[in-house]
Amino acid sequence: MEMKAFQRSTLNRLIVGLVLFFVAFPAILFGDWWIVLFAAGGLIFAIKELLQIRIERPFPLPIRWFVYGMSFSLVFWIFLYNNFQQLGFNVTEWGFDVGMEKLELPTIFLTVFAGTLFFSSITDVRFKVQDATFLIALVLLITLSFQGFLYLRFFPNFLMASRDNLANSLLLIYVGIGTFMTDIGAYFVGSLLGRNKMNVRVSKNKTWEGFYGGVIISFLSSFGFAVVMDAIGTPLLSFLTMQEWYFLVLLSLIIPLVSTLGDFIFSIIKREFGIKHFSTLLGEHGGILDRIDSFMMACLVSSLVLTVIYDWVIALQ
Repeated sequence: MEMKAFQRSTLNRLIVGLVLFFVAFPAILFGDWWIVLFAAGGLIFAIKELLQIRIERPFPLPIRWFVYGMSFSLVFWIFLYNNFQQLGFNVTEWGFDVGMEKLELPTIFLTVFAGTLFFSSITDVRFKVQDATFLIALVLLITLSFQGFLYLRFFPNFLMASRDNLANSLLLIYVGIGTFMTDIGAYFVGSLLGRNKMNVRVSKNKTWEGFYGGVIISFLSSFGFAVVMDAIGTPLLSFLTMQEWYFLVLLSLIIPLVSTLGDFIFSIIKREFGIKHFSTLLGEHGGILDRIDSFMMACLVSSLVLTVIYDWVIALQ
């Protein structure tokens, strides 16, 4: 990459990153309705970009509205279900730290969602079975990822309710650091030292040198952040401390790996549909899905790993 182009791209990435950070950080910090509304806004944009990916043959309007409704149902139903199970109709006592401390999708909603889309592929000539399978797969991935995002913010509240908002934000910030340092590390190392392409069918620019650079820089950044937080007496979680360093090492290594996977998944989708970006919301940087594809996968897998650790290791001790 030429030096001027490299500098211009770096500056643009920095500006977009700072804008997104200053938009997201207050919501992450204050939690509660702030982060729920933030997630809801992000979900709207993500689903919108997903539904407009088929430029030459738009999805039928009833299908689009149905996908929006089911996406919100799949993300937020766990809040309603958990609170009702624990607190009944006493809605004044309901809270997100009670309602969002698990990852779960309702079987009945999934059945209705898949069944309706496949039925539509039979009855509407504008909607093919390939469209149904595509939407089912991507909506499940996106909604579980958004659940994971909220889980990472509210699980510390559930586990350590006595801590303040900043302390309970650290887990989500940690995953964000690991994700975005993967992208930054891969970009800089790949731009400066990259020679061997990873998969030109999916991405023409990604190299193995950039991949390894991203993994190393991400691991050092996220693991270092967790170590510092533990040293000052504010661990990410009660079981993510230097006493259980192996959990931190595992999570800090998984984040850059699945971040790269998320990037590749959404890149191959764009290649299949012949588009460069999911939208032009962020100018030359594309849309919301272009910016959060890696972060979504990191949130989803990190949440699953933490759930397994808590339910199958910590709870059984």
